[in-house]
Amino acid sequence: ISVPTFIYRFFTESNFIYSLLSMTLSFLFTYVFYVGFVKFYRRYTLEVLMAFAVLQSRETIS
Repeated sequence: ISVPTFIYRFFTESNFIYSLLSMTLSFLFTYVFYVGFVKFYRRYTLEVLMAFAVLQSRETIS
């Protein structure tokens, strides 16, 4: 939604600075969430797989 709004406001010169600020913040938040996902998804996926690997039912322990 921000990109079409930015393009529209760029050509109509209506609140251009607010549109630019909105686009900048949108890109910044998107980048931060993406980097956070890439950093942590492998670690937590591996931890869950290791936890499932060591889980045993009570029948197999006894």
